[in-house]
Amino acid sequence: MGDKLWVSHWFRCLGGVAQSQGDYERATQLYEEALILAREVGDPDEISDDLSGLGNVALAQGDYLQATQRFEAARSLGQERNMKLIGAFAISNLGRVTWVQGDFELASKQLKEALMIHRGTGAKIGIGFALHYLGRVFQSQTAYGAARAHYAESLAVAREFGYRDGIASNLEALATLAVVQGHMESTPRRFEELRRATRLFGTSENLYPPLRFEMSAAERANHDQAVATAHAALGEEAFAAAWVEGRSMTMAQAVAYALKDHDC
Repeated sequence: MGDKLWVSHWFRCLGGVAQSQGDYERATQLYEEALILAREVGDPDEISDDLSGLGNVALAQGDYLQATQRFEAARSLGQERNMKLIGAFAISNLGRVTWVQGDFELASKQLKEALMIHRGTGAKIGIGFALHYLGRVFQSQTAYGAARAHYAESLAVAREFGYRDGIASNLEALATLAVVQGHMESTPRRFEELRRATRLFGTSENLYPPLRFEMSAAERANHDQAVATAHAALGEEAFAAAWVEGRSMTMAQAVAYALKDHDC
């Protein structure tokens, strides 16, 4: 039928499928084909989504220069078209890149700017996204209380509308945080924190299996290290039991468990 906009849309969706399977080469090819068509049509939303897809794939592979260029292009598009939502998501993504490169001060500034815009527009997914990565920044700065508060608020936002990806991301983040904090506890308390983390790892994987492939390279390394730490400390039997317990939780049970003892 010659409908380039919809062809572009479905190329992008197929790119998302490839990315969720870890086939980054194929995902890049599909996002690029989608972007060519979206630019021919001139649709800013599709162009922005394609640029974000390409940036996310680059970030997943640790190509921070390419990721920055893609997200900067999306931000420029938002500014040119005076589309705050496009610009805010791009700024959040730039904050992610800055965070994994270790510039926590700039990352915090970018993510707070994006959060302010998203709160102003009422964009719930954007609010949750910015809160989540602010939590990552705080965790990297060993401000663990602030990190947990941001993950919990982001999780509560995702719970409002059943956003499975956002829920799984925050459960995973709370799990990595529990592993880190477990090192500061006494032996019995540490054991329980590691069991808690393992349950959250299990339920996040069960809720959203593609999550690991959609992480940045840095997040994936932190995730793998945290899982390995919990596994080694708990031992095979206790680790496996906690993992199964996590996988058996419903989404509602997992969220309630993660937010237990947290006023959110």
